[in-house]
Amino acid sequence: MLMCKFSVFFSLVCMAYTHKRRIHNGTAAEKGAYPYQVCLRNLDSKIPFCGGSIINEFYVLTAGHCVEDIVIVNLPPRIVEVVVGATNFNDSTARYYPAQKFILHENYEQFFSPHIYAINDIALIQVDGPIEFTPFISSIELPSPGYRVEGKTQVIITGWGRFSDHDMNIPATLQAVNLTVVDLKTCKAKWSDRAINIDDRMICVAGSVQEYEQTQHDAGGCLGDSGGPAVEDHVLIGVISAANSCIDSYRYPHILMNVSHYLPWIKGRVTKKIPIWQQTRNFFKNLFFQD
Repeated sequence: MLMCKFSVFFSLVCMAYTHKRRIHNGTAAEKGAYPYQVCLRNLDSKIPFCGGSIINEFYVLTAGHCVEDIVIVNLPPRIVEVVVGATNFNDSTARYYPAQKFILHENYEQFFSPHIYAINDIALIQVDGPIEFTPFISSIELPSPGYRVEGKTQVIITGWGRFSDHDMNIPATLQAVNLTVVDLKTCKAKWSDRAINIDDRMICVAGSVQEYEQTQHDAGGCLGDSGGPAVEDHVLIGVISAANSCIDSYRYPHILMNVSHYLPWIKGRVTKKIPIWQQTRNFFKNLFFQD
């Protein structure tokens, strides 16, 4: 009955949350190229709905709107499965961990008019770990305090999202795309007619930027990549949050949450210490199920 409840709920979320971004105009990732990437999916249906990044053996960083509704409905976290180590869902290197706890930013707030977006759109997922690191599974480095990403910087975003707004097919292989950081002044001007307040909690990215005299190329996130990583030089600089559409980042840059801004919040809630209940469970598991 619980799985049925979640399946119905998940279908409603998929219809309502068209702002969960997915990769548009990207390329298939090479196996093991992004070992920090995770996929969040329904344990029952195995349908992926968001991405995330491994930041240590117990925690994944994702977008707040990926988990908000599950928290509000008060469903058990374990009905969300965290997939790690996969470039393709059939990879033998993939491992699966139930979610243990969701930590949504206390000041998360979503707006639906005149455009769907959220502020403080960030969350942590504690998994039933520890996650076993391998050549295909590892954490991503967080930025240092005060880390700044300048306009014109190149970043990589990754995800299993759809290829366009109207394509409901999910790619079999993880997708990646290179994007250009848009400085906040330019980004704010581009979004001004949509009344979205772009500030230093955010980072903007686009396939190309007219103000930088770049030829139009509308690459970026699309339906379902939300929560996934934006990486510069092996450092997690952003969490995929919102966009106007999959195909118009040239007009409206896609919005990331600025990880550097949220470092105090993240570090104040993340620990590498194994919880007592997990230590006890692991003790009895090793005691009775040794090879």
